[in-house]
Amino acid sequence: RNSVSMSPSLSGLVVRPRLLTWHHATRWASTQSSRPAVIVVGGSVMGCSTAWHLKQLDPSANVTVVERDPSYAVASATLSAGGFRQQFSLPENISMSLHSLDFLRNLPKLCARHLGGTSSDHGIGLRETGYCFMAASEAGAATLAANIARQNRLGADVEALSPSRLREVYPWCYNQDVLLASRSTQGEGIIDPWRLISSLKSLCQVAGVTFVTGEVTDVTSVTLSGQCAEVQAVHVCGVNGAETTLPCDILVNAAGPHAAALMTPLNIDLPVRARKRHVFSFKCGATHPPPTNTPLTVDPTGVYFRPELSQASFITGVSPPADQDPDCTGHNTLEELDYNLFDDVIWPVLYHRVPTAFDNIKVTGAWAGYYDYNTMDQNAILGLCDGTANVYLCNGFSGHGLQQSPAAGLAVAEMIVYGECTSLDVERFLPARLWQHELLVFEDNIV
Repeated sequence: RNSVSMSPSLSGLVVRPRLLTWHHATRWASTQSSRPAVIVVGGSVMGCSTAWHLKQLDPSANVTVVERDPSYAVASATLSAGGFRQQFSLPENISMSLHSLDFLRNLPKLCARHLGGTSSDHGIGLRETGYCFMAASEAGAATLAANIARQNRLGADVEALSPSRLREVYPWCYNQDVLLASRSTQGEGIIDPWRLISSLKSLCQVAGVTFVTGEVTDVTSVTLSGQCAEVQAVHVCGVNGAETTLPCDILVNAAGPHAAALMTPLNIDLPVRARKRHVFSFKCGATHPPPTNTPLTVDPTGVYFRPELSQASFITGVSPPADQDPDCTGHNTLEELDYNLFDDVIWPVLYHRVPTAFDNIKVTGAWAGYYDYNTMDQNAILGLCDGTANVYLCNGFSGHGLQQSPAAGLAVAEMIVYGECTSLDVERFLPARLWQHELLVFEDNIV
């Protein structure tokens, strides 16, 4: 596993010895008389979800979202494959995804109630076409079987598929090297990321959340006892270089791949880095391609593909090996597309898995986006950051942030208002584990 060294300024930090104890009491009650000023940095799915849930828990809260690019042209969510699933290995990830599924299913009705119109006016392109994972080794099959049992125990709907059953359900699939597969019959599939962002932002605006366009360039903080930093203001460089200072009682870091930079003024090295991920679109020229209700299929190699809405159109991608996955800086890197990745790595796997159709395909487009990659254990970082009095983290989802954003936003909002998350068990995702490495938790099903 990759790791990021602790900042020297945190080397003397006394980290709480037990993860099972929530961080110290919230400052919410102490700021009630003046309407606490919450600054959320990052206005994509995480920031908007947190802001909206905060306003639901306390409508009087003064919530401001700072977003550098309101077009979301290079936001991680916008450039993702748009998948949502419960097929994870960690119970916390399964439970968060189940909560988010319920939210996503009901979001059109929620928008109709708050924004007007009907549910059909606020669709988010949700298609429950499923996921399918495959294992080709004894160890992989054992892990997959354990995951399936855990997922179903927690309320997901996942079926174990023998090789013969896999071929029966998906006739296009080559099954001779597969020992076990899994598929969901409901509750997993894809959504339109842009529609989700738009819906969440609209809900925030009607709830009274203020949106500011700009980039946080610095923070003003004071040091309290025990080397604890308290942020009192954030400095924003807005449109045309205009500088604005926003008073801050509570700061929420929902800055996605830019999360680490926000913590630099506090001398905290947050182990979240921008990692580049390619997505390729292709057209299948076969007479009988996999149908449009084909699940998002994850090959044992890690290569995935899923259909688009139009017949015989698909997207595909794969995460690179750890030693070929550098940190990325600057959006210009997203414009540098590696078509050799498709030719040399992805297409041979596609042809092997779907030999009757994917022998005849043509790349029709490509793009790249960022994972906000937690280099420690590739899981969410949720809650009050150690070494601070009022900075909450909502970062590091490593590819499953879009689908978990409703649950993550609720969790952070409850931590701010109540001092703990009461709706979900996310204790294992608290930031303290980043400095107590024996508490790291690893997810097996990273795509």
